[in-house]
Amino acid sequence: MYHMYVDESGDEGMSIRRNNPGTDWFTTGGIIVNEKNIAQFDHKHDLIIKECFINNNVVLPKSFKLHYHELRRKSPPYNKMSINQCKQVADRMFDAINTVDCKLVSVSLNKSSHAAQYGDLAMIRAYTLLVALERFQYFLEDHNDQGKVIYERFNRSIRHRMEIDMKNLKEIPGFPHLADLGNIRGKIIDGNPFNRVDP
Repeated sequence: MYHMYVDESGDEGMSIRRNNPGTDWFTTGGIIVNEKNIAQFDHKHDLIIKECFINNNVVLPKSFKLHYHELRRKSPPYNKMSINQCKQVADRMFDAINTVDCKLVSVSLNKSSHAAQYGDLAMIRAYTLLVALERFQYFLEDHNDQGKVIYERFNRSIRHRMEIDMKNLKEIPGFPHLADLGNIRGKIIDGNPFNRVDP
């Protein structure tokens, strides 16, 4: 059994800053990990929390998650840490990821091109997720195995909207025919451990 952990970067709206082309892109990415390797990574993650935060008397909020974006911006709790301590967190996290056998999936979409072809910008997230799921399906077929998908933020309201958007996308004339996702078990799981309600 493989798990694909999914998150996105960017927002679904069009950029009003035409001089910043990076805002015209939306990306959905996934990390595919064999379930046998999850405990190994969890152990390394727990060591990072203990040795980089707890042993340095850095108080962590209950909802704390290791996010590189917050670390780079020196958002709390990183604002209580030295530059070297922050660098150590990043280095150890990337080292932990590097030691776990995993595969990466990344789907980037130009929002302007998408809008010109399909019109409804509300379906950008659904489109990139569908393509990421298709790539996961191909991976599972190649490995003759099954998989589960865990999305970083996928509560009931997001699930409802995405299911409608995916259905609407598939009904657009000329929309690419995507692979059957038969090797992916069940519905997408909400990956937020602080409000998770599995389907």
